[in-house]
Parts: sequence; structure tokens; C-alpha cells
Amino acid sequence: MGLRARSSIRDGSFPAVTALLSEAELTSPDSRLAAMTALIDQAVATIDDAAHRHAAAALLGSGDGRWRTVAQRGTEAASAFACGWDAYRRKRASGTAQLDDTLDSLAAAMIAVSRSRLAPEETATEPGPGPLAPGSNATSESTSPPIVPIVITDTEHRGADTDRGGPDGLEPSPPSRQARRRSIVLMTLVAAVTVAFGALAIWALTHDDKVSEASDPNTSTTSSRPRSCVQLTHRLGDVGPTADDEIREWAPLFRQASKDLPAGANTCAGVMGRDSGMINQPISDGSAQGIGALVAVEGEPRRTLMLHHSEFWVLRNFYLAYGDKAGVPYERDDRDGSWVVRLTQSVVVGGPHEDARLVWGSILAEWAERGGIDGEMGLPVSGQRDIPGVGMVQDFQGGRVTIDFVDSTQVEWKPIPNPASQLPPNIAGRVLVADDGSSWLIDENEVRHWLPARSDYGCATSLAVDVVRDVPIIAIATLEIGEPSRCR
Repeated sequence: MGLRARSSIRDGSFPAVTALLSEAELTSPDSRLAAMTALIDQAVATIDDAAHRHAAAALLGSGDGRWRTVAQRGTEAASAFACGWDAYRRKRASGTAQLDDTLDSLAAAMIAVSRSRLAPEETATEPGPGPLAPGSNATSESTSPPIVPIVITDTEHRGADTDRGGPDGLEPSPPSRQARRRSIVLMTLVAAVTVAFGALAIWALTHDDKVSEASDPNTSTTSSRPRSCVQLTHRLGDVGPTADDEIREWAPLFRQASKDLPAGANTCAGVMGRDSGMINQPISDGSAQGIGALVAVEGEPRRTLMLHHSEFWVLRNFYLAYGDKAGVPYERDDRDGSWVVRLTQSVVVGGPHEDARLVWGSILAEWAERGGIDGEMGLPVSGQRDIPGVGMVQDFQGGRVTIDFVDSTQVEWKPIPNPASQLPPNIAGRVLVADDGSSWLIDENEVRHWLPARSDYGCATSLAVDVVRDVPIIAIATLEIGEPSRCR
């Protein structure tokens, strides 16, 4: 889907959302756009129910995955309820879906945040819920979580009788509070997943100095601040007002970790918090894909561990789907251009130019028995996935492991000699879609470039000679890897 022009978003009419803003925030189209974005982001953070908070953040594109498609966002949102995207949005016997419950939670949060921010005379007439419950994740302006760009589009459609009264000249009955709440969030949600973050990204680029100065009053030279740091305006060890005692106890260790991080990794940071059971703090080197996290590692002595963005997200999503079966991270073992994070019950392997993969369960046991990274199986080149009629499989540099669907103790390792022989001919200039679902652009030197998002895939296929599908990922992995190919 193409991105709409910034002016069409900035100058549009959104009465349902602007009613929640102050007069000062409506003084210009740019200030209104920034205020709407901040309101939505803060509202997501204050949703008390963890599952709905995660789902709302996923649907609205918060965090590193804001470029994802509707299906990808929906799948992550649904994972908080241990179901798929279709089941999450399917109507139940009550006539509503779990998706509706998430939207209601977000709408209530938007109203509550607005009421807490506005003076009584400026508060919207829409009655909202009472004060936030103790322990909620409400944050002040100075300690709010990173504001992720969200573009809001008016999706309200007026019928022919909109400006006329009801039958016999009577005014139509006002919609219920629940319906009004849902209309606010539906308008936001539809806009977020169709327009993504492009228009507001343009706004951020053209107003970088303003946002930096407002977000970080301690920064004297705002024009030199990296663009991704506009959203991460804190320092290592900073905590929010709702942080519990355990998080506060970890704050000094997080501050001390600065000297042990890779150069530039702590250029900017969010606030410390707890996500999927991990005490962590977002950090960034200022690059577009450089946002990762510093996490707490229990034990003697207590210490911290840095996770790159793909490592943190693969763990976070796994925890949401399967609980703590992967264990907790305790050390890094990076080698030969690969990133390796060891957990108590699993291993995460990735790299600067490709996604992270988690090895766990029976496959982890088989891998360890055969020497792990240094054994005949080598590094994982795909994640675990189900293949109908075959079983659960995971590909490695040296072959494939298969677990029987019926008897999970039946684990088969099948070496694949010379996997490069499975590459199609004349691959230069083509896009190869692997059998694990990943896509790769092969340049004229036969170097592979990962296509992280559907938009990247669309740009690549418009320029490539053609697309070859169902290519074994183990064959693609034999090619030299280059930088990911992003749509600019």
C-alpha cells in the first residue's frame, strides 16, 4: 500500500481524537499530529491488562516492528491470547471479538490519559473511566516510553442523513459509550495498519530539532541527535514513576553497564521496565535498525546483558507464545560474524544482517549432542516450523532436524551434502523465496540480501528479473550475506 502524502494526514479532520486534546495542542497541524501520536502511545502504555496492552502495541505498530503488514501485526497481537489472527478477530457468541475487547481497552485508556492531561475546562465531554488503578503503567511526559510514529486517518463516513435529525425531525439517539470508544480506536487502528508510519516519519525528519529539544531538555545540540533517538530520550538506568522496587534496585547496575557495551550502543535509551518477565531497557546506537535492549541477568554476581533488536524480539514473542520454556539469557558467545546468546534452556543465533533464530526443546538436545555450533550441524539457518505431513523441522548449515508430530521423542537428523547444489541456476538479479518463508535479493555478485518487510519485498521484485519460490533455505545460506535490502 502506498504511503499517503504527509499533508493529507496532518491537515485531515479527526474530531473523535482531537476532542481529547488541549487547545494548545491544536494550534497548528504539526503540533496536533505530534499530540495525537503521543496520546495514542501513552494510552497503549497505560492499559492495565498485559495481554491487551501487548495486543494494542502490536496492532498500532509500536516498537521495532512498526513496518510490518496487517497480518504480521495481527498475528503478534493474537499471540497474547494464545490464538491466531483469524480467531482473535472472530465474533464470539456474545457478538464481540477479542479484538473488540482490545479496542475498548485502548479507547478507555486514551480517554483516561486525556483526562489526566487536560485541565477540567478543557476535558472532552465524553465520560471516561475513573483514575488509573494502582500499579498501572501510566507515565508522565518526561518519563513516557518511546513514542512510536503512528499516522491517524479519518475513517468516519457520513451518510446522506448525517446532518439531518432522525424520524419526524427528532435528533438521533447518541451512540453508547462503548461504541464511541471503539470508533476512536477503530479510526486509529485502520489508519495505523494501512498508512504505517511513513507520513509521520517524514514529519519527524523535517522537525527533528523541535522534537529532540522537547524530548530531551538536557541535550544542548539537538541537531546532532540521531533520528532514532527522538524516541529514546533517556540514559541507562533511568526508571519511570511506576517502576517497582526490583526495577529500581537494578538501576545502578544498568548505569554501570555503559562502559561494557559496544561503541555507541548506548547513544540513547528508553526507560527501564519489565517485558515478558524480563527487566530491560531499550537502547540504540542511533541507527534505524539499531534498537535493542539491555536485560537483567540474575545470579551471583548480578549483571546485565545486551540483546540486539532481533534477539530481543524473538525471545519476547517466544515468551508470549510458550511461556518461559526457553529459559533466561545469561551470556553472549558471539563468533565469526554471528551473534550467539545462551539461555538456560535454549540458544538464540542471529547476525547483523539477518534475523535471529531460537533453538530449543528436542532440537536443542540433538544439536548439543552433535557438537552445537562447532559440530556437524553447524549454525541454525531457519527457525522451527511445522511442515504438514513431515513434522516440526529446523534447518542448519549441515542439514535438517525433524520432530515427529505424534511422538516428540522421535527426532531425526538428516545431513544434506553440498546444499549449494540445490540453488536454481542464474540467480543473480533474482529474488529467492525460501522454504521457510524468508525472502532474499541476490545481487549481481551473487551476494544475498535479506528482505525484512513486505514493502522491501515489493521494491525488490519490481526491480528483479523474476522470483523463484520454495528454494531450500539451507541452499540460500551458502551464499555470502550482505546488508539487508530496504525500500528507500
